[in-house]
Amino acid sequence: MEYLADDELLAKYRADMQNSQDQWQLNLFLKAQTGTWSGVWSEYTPVPNGGANGETVLRMTNIYKGRQECVGDNEARTVSWRDLTLLHAADGGPLEPVVVAEHTMVPPMFRGGVGSMAADNVFSRSSVQAKEGGKEGEEVFEAETWIRQGNYRTRVSFYYESKGPDEAFEAHKVVVKKERWGKQGPTAEEPELFGSSGRGIYDTSARVSGSWELSLHGGLSLAFPPALPRGEKGAVIVDWTAGYMRFQADRIFDLPDGTLASLEVTQIGTEDSMRFKLPEEGEKEGGAAGLESAAAGGGEGGAAEES
Repeated sequence: MEYLADDELLAKYRADMQNSQDQWQLNLFLKAQTGTWSGVWSEYTPVPNGGANGETVLRMTNIYKGRQECVGDNEARTVSWRDLTLLHAADGGPLEPVVVAEHTMVPPMFRGGVGSMAADNVFSRSSVQAKEGGKEGEEVFEAETWIRQGNYRTRVSFYYESKGPDEAFEAHKVVVKKERWGKQGPTAEEPELFGSSGRGIYDTSARVSGSWELSLHGGLSLAFPPALPRGEKGAVIVDWTAGYMRFQADRIFDLPDGTLASLEVTQIGTEDSMRFKLPEEGEKEGGAAGLESAAAGGGEGGAAEES
């Protein structure tokens, strides 16, 4: 009979535990995120000196209908999805779907080192890729967070661009996707998606000093740094008040390289979040920079709440 050495047994035990954790996260994703989701997608672009007093504003530069088709196979241990924009044909005909993104994941991809993680009704992923059509060395850093509440879901993607491998990533745009489960999208009357503005960031402990903080309709607040230096830690935060529940997801990373240090999720009743305030943490110096929102064409906006 062949016996394994202690270090071999320990390595096998760790591998088994990791595989179990990977499968558990896949199961969470399958339960919370699969299906067809239809909604309204809005793009916001930072405009330096765009405000009345020379401040940076986040201007809505595009809004359109979108859909995600997400399919999971528990037996094959895979999940795949594709995002489609729904645009009218040039002749004014019916909406035509255009695939803008496709992804497939297997259990080992639900790891911080790979950049993806699922936690209950929250999912987050990140990547760094060469800029499409850009010059040599130009890169795009993307970090996205999905939060589901009932038949509604909010997805936020933060895009940063860098001019070279030694240059910092600069905030380029934010895409907010407000969705309802099924092929019939929201009517724009749902308070969970289009109601009052966000309430700010509930737990500020993960917020990076100098982050922009933005509040949008539908109970949504975001906090994200205007730049991500290559060798420094960072965090992007999504706070969503959806009916009687409030959710906050902090995507924290040691380096802006697509990896994940931790995904911290807060779930609290909306009324409780108003009664039980958390002290400001992590920003004793400077605080968050208020970022005003200027929506083009009379769309949604709302000034950021300053700390």
